[in-house]
Amino acid sequence: MIRARFGFAVALAVATMTAVPVFAQAPDVSQLKPILGDKKFVPPVKGQATLDIKWPPTTKKLKDMVVTTIEVKNTSPGPIARVTVDETWYDKGGNTIAGGKGIISGLLQPDEVQTVTIETPWKVGMLSNNYNFSHVNGTIKPNRVKEIPGADTKDAGKKK
Repeated sequence: MIRARFGFAVALAVATMTAVPVFAQAPDVSQLKPILGDKKFVPPVKGQATLDIKWPPTTKKLKDMVVTTIEVKNTSPGPIARVTVDETWYDKGGNTIAGGKGIISGLLQPDEVQTVTIETPWKVGMLSNNYNFSHVNGTIKPNRVKEIPGADTKDAGKKK
């Protein structure tokens, strides 16, 4: 009985030692293909990004909404993730009375131009407004410009 157990243990040990090299072989690297192909991945900007913004923005009252459109161009060295513009409206006394938010979903690539649209419910007494620019990984320093080179004014309000 002891010999049978010993023989089984020896057989199991030999089988394990011969099977390990089969499982430990490295895959053939020449058969692997890169996930991105020939494309290069540039990570989004972290911290402060920069944008050119066409100044002044276009603001119109349409029925019961105030619609503001701002043309923006990424002047940062990398893409900006989820550009967000918060608009706050004030009354004559400087009290906050309304606000809206415009978002560019996805990545705004370097030198790419897009239009942000902000819709805010209209309220009596709306006199002045303020904008706050940000992105998912930090803040945005806006640079006011009269014109954005390369922007197609016919497509204002549409995503490019």
